[in-house]
Amino acid sequence: MDQDNSQKSHSHTDMPNSPGKELYCSRSAKQSRQVFMSSKAGHNATVFEKYQQKAKNFMCSCLAKDDINTQKTPGGLIYRQRWNNMYFVTSAAFLATTYSDFLTSAGKYLKCSSGSVSLNELLSFSKSQVDYILGDNPRATK
Repeated sequence: MDQDNSQKSHSHTDMPNSPGKELYCSRSAKQSRQVFMSSKAGHNATVFEKYQQKAKNFMCSCLAKDDINTQKTPGGLIYRQRWNNMYFVTSAAFLATTYSDFLTSAGKYLKCSSGSVSLNELLSFSKSQVDYILGDNPRATK
């Protein structure tokens, strides 16, 4: 693919909030997940092992089962930054669900510095974050 075609095929990702951007990101994520979760990494296997290690460390941190853990609010929402924290929360919830799927399909489990984590714990974490966003939190009005 020449330089011009490459730029044309990716130019839609430069536009904020364009429908093409979500489609491109979704397709790229799906392709990356297939390589990440399979043994098709080939000569990039060491790179993918590093990503897998980072994913493991991040999930352990979110679940407060690592040496350095992600902060949480008193109500249980993970807290990373003062502004636009929900971007981080929704991404972490999505990644926990996806990582749980990966572990299930690979027949693996998550082992953190403070012990093993069940796949249900990953899904419960994800659900707790989404539930918090949807109103199941200390400030919710019922």
